[in-house]
Amino acid sequence: MTPSHKPSHSTPRDVFLHLLSTLTLFISVISVLTVMFQYINLLLPDPLNFFKIAILETIRGASASLIVGFPLFIWISSILQKDLVQDPARRELGIRKWLIYFTLLVAAIAMIIYLITLVGSFYGGELSLSFALKVLCVFAVTGVVFGYYLFDVRQTGKPGELSQQLASGSSLVVAVLLVAGIFIAGTPAEQRQVRLDSQRISDLQSIQGQIVQFWTSKGKLPTSLDQLTDSISGFVAPVDPGTKLDYDYRALGTTSFELCANFAAAATAEDLRSFGYYPTTKPVQIDESGDVVSSDLEGSWIHGVGRSCFERTIDPELYRPQTKLPTS
Repeated sequence: MTPSHKPSHSTPRDVFLHLLSTLTLFISVISVLTVMFQYINLLLPDPLNFFKIAILETIRGASASLIVGFPLFIWISSILQKDLVQDPARRELGIRKWLIYFTLLVAAIAMIIYLITLVGSFYGGELSLSFALKVLCVFAVTGVVFGYYLFDVRQTGKPGELSQQLASGSSLVVAVLLVAGIFIAGTPAEQRQVRLDSQRISDLQSIQGQIVQFWTSKGKLPTSLDQLTDSISGFVAPVDPGTKLDYDYRALGTTSFELCANFAAAATAEDLRSFGYYPTTKPVQIDESGDVVSSDLEGSWIHGVGRSCFERTIDPELYRPQTKLPTS
C-alpha cells in the first residue's frame, strides 16, 4: 500500500482547519446575501418599510464581516487543498465529510425555505420585484455552494482546477459587491456624514421637545439652551456630534423660536422618511377609526447643505401653559 493510500485519521489540526473553514464559509455566504439584500432595498425601496440609516448600518456590518471572513476562508481552503494534493486519502476524513454534508444540508434547507416563501407570495399576490431578486440571489449563492460541495464530496484523488477557478470567481464577485457599495450606498465618509446629519435632526427634535415642555411649565420661552438643563430628568442640551459646538437657538417672540444647525448634505421629505423621521410641530390627532386627521408636514426638518434654521411657533391652544400668560 503506497503512502498516499494509507487511511488518514483526523488530528486536532484537521478539526481546527475544517471547523474554521466551515465557519468562515457561513460568515461569507451570510454577509454576501446580506449585502445583496440591502443593495436591493436601496435600489427598490419599500415605502412601507424603508429606513436608510438601518440599511446603511447593516451594509457596513456585513461588509466588515465579508472583508475579514472571506479572505480567511480562501486562505484556509488553500491550506486544505494543499493537504489533499499531498495526501488524497484525506478526503475520507470523518470531520471533512460530516461538515461537507452539513453544509449541503444548510444550503438545501435555505433553497427549500425560500422556494416555499416564493410560491406562497405568488399565491398571495404579494410577489414583488424586490423579493424576486432576493430569492434569485439566495438560489445563486446557495446553489453555487451546494453544487461545488456536492461535486467535491464525490471526487476521488487529487483536487482539480475547479476549486481554484471557483475561488477566483467568488473573489471577483466579492470585490464587485464591495466596490458597488460605494456607488449604491456611498463611500464610508459619505455614510458617516449621513449618520451625523441624522443625529443632528434627532438632537434638534429633543431640544424642541424640551423647549415646548419649558413653555408649558413656565409660560415663557427659555432665553438660552442652558435653561433647559434639568438635574432631575438628567437632560442636558446635546451638542453637534461633528463639531462638538452648541446648536443655535433664538427666541423670536413670546411663542416663536428658531433652531439652527449645520448639515453636511441636503435632505428632502423623502430622505427624512427614509431615515425613519416623521417630525411634527403639532401633535398628531387621530379619529375613532385610527386615521390621522391633522398633523404638521413630515418635511418640517427639510434642510439644505450648510446652515439651516427651523422656525417653530407654539400654539397656546394645543400646548396650554400651566401658569398664567403675561398680559400685554
